[in-house]
Amino acid sequence: MLKLNLGDVGEKIDTLSRLEEELAHALRNCNRELRLKREIKHEDCCLLLTKIDRMRGSQRQQVCLS
Repeated sequence: MLKLNLGDVGEKIDTLSRLEEELAHALRNCNRELRLKREIKHEDCCLLLTKIDRMRGSQRQQVCLS
């Protein structure tokens, strides 16, 4: 039982590490876009945040429909 739980924790740590890398990469890209194109606002240039917002919206809709 403990080995199974420990394995689950390890998988979650790996998943969170990958997510952290993706977010850091997205932030670097977004900051680069902001520097290059001054007229772009932060919330408009970050595709990852847009994707996350959409996912959250669909989850909220699923909860409301349930």
